[in-house]
Amino acid sequence: MTIERKIAPKLALPMAAALIAATAIGGSAIGANDEAATAPVEQETPVEIEMVPEVAPEQDIEFVSEPVVQEVPEEPEPAPAVGTAGYTEQDMMCLAKIIHHESANQRENVQLAVASVVLNRVESPRFPSTICAVAMQPKQFFNVHAYNPSSDPRWATSQRLAREAVNGKGRDHAPGAFFFRTAGYQSAFFRSRPYIGRLGGLDFHR
Repeated sequence: MTIERKIAPKLALPMAAALIAATAIGGSAIGANDEAATAPVEQETPVEIEMVPEVAPEQDIEFVSEPVVQEVPEEPEPAPAVGTAGYTEQDMMCLAKIIHHESANQRENVQLAVASVVLNRVESPRFPSTICAVAMQPKQFFNVHAYNPSSDPRWATSQRLAREAVNGKGRDHAPGAFFFRTAGYQSAFFRSRPYIGRLGGLDFHR
């Protein structure tokens, strides 16, 4: 059975009018579409996208709280303070005290001779090897550690002469002397010791 399709007259007229209008404006309906299809299209500039490298996931870090132990270096034994001519400051103090106690009332050359007696003993194997040990030897001088002449104005001179003596000054005033005594004092011991001479108020012996 054949079915005929009929176009209603009301629809046919508007379609014809539209076709005529399109032809008048664009030349033909088909031509207008072709021109639109063939019109040049501006090309877009390609954009380069930088690839970000993949980052490996961080490993789990475990912090362990432990005490920090740092070894303490061993401190060397403190060296004795060295004074003039290699003598310690303590020895220099002992020598100055002997000079002051035994001869502060004498001229400086006599005080230097007293210092020489002490230094001669230090250099001799017959006596102790340090000034303080010589000073503290029984029945020889006195307890220098208990003696404090700092309030005496002559103390500064005694300290200066001690420094000069260890540097050689006055060593020839009573050469080789190991002993001294107040001038005129007599004893069997001093009569047995070689006599060197008298300086000021002191006699010196080997």
